[in-house]
Amino acid sequence: IASAAISRLTEAKPQELTSMPWACATLRMMHAPLLAAIASASMLRISELRVQELAATLWSYATLSCSNAPLLNAISSAAMPNITKFDLRNLANTAWALAKLMMTHDSPLLASMAASSIAKMTTVRQQEIANTAWACAKLQIWHEPLLDSLAA
Repeated sequence: IASAAISRLTEAKPQELTSMPWACATLRMMHAPLLAAIASASMLRISELRVQELAATLWSYATLSCSNAPLLNAISSAAMPNITKFDLRNLANTAWALAKLMMTHDSPLLASMAASSIAKMTTVRQQEIANTAWACAKLQIWHEPLLDSLAA
C-alpha cells in the first residue's frame, strides 16, 4: 500500500496529503519512506492546506515522533499568518505537537498561538486545556495570560 501511495502523491489533493499521515498515526504505523514522501509532497503544496490540515499533519507526525524539520518549519510558516483562523482544538493540538517534538525555537508561533487561544477560551474543553497546559510545561513556557485563561 505504501509503495502505491508514494507513486501517486503528485496526484494527491491537500486533504489526502493530510489523511495519509493521520491514518499512519492512528494505526501507530511508522513507515519512514512513506512519511518522508508525504512530507515532500506536502511542502510543495503547503499554501493549499487549510488550517485544520496544517494542525492534523503536525499532530500526525508528532504522534509518531517523526520530526521532519523542513515540513515542520513549512507548517509553522504557513500557520503564522493564519493563526486567528485556528479553532481552539487546532491550537491545542498544534501546541501539543510542537511540545511533543520539542520545537522550542518557534517562539513567534507559540506567542501567536497563546494570544489566539486566550481570545477563544469561551469554548474551551477539558482536553484542550490539558493539551495546552502540558505543552506549556513541556516547552517551559510561562505565558501568564494564557495560564490564567486556562485556570479560569
